[in-house]
Amino acid sequence: ILESEGEEKTKTVDRKVAEVDELRSALMESLLKQEVVQKELDNLRNSSTDKEMIDLIEGLKEQLNTKSQELVAHRAAQQHLTDVKAHIRGLQERVEQSTRELETSVLG
Repeated sequence: ILESEGEEKTKTVDRKVAEVDELRSALMESLLKQEVVQKELDNLRNSSTDKEMIDLIEGLKEQLNTKSQELVAHRAAQQHLTDVKAHIRGLQERVEQSTRELETSVLG
């Protein structure tokens, strides 16, 4: 009876040692993964700072401002062209009217 109890205890101890080894291995793997993630986070933190984000945002704002100014300039040029076309049409109508009046006075 003592031998069988001893064998049972040995088997139990062996199972517990195997479980502890598995848990230790899983813990080490988890710690390594955590360390990798931490290093990646540190790299991210070191590679992009708040200042860089602010600089990037400022650069984008400047680009937007430049494009907005270009758009305003294009709209002004378009309005100027529209005004010039209207002025030319007005001149054309006056020339046509003067021509008709001249023809009427010469023929009449």
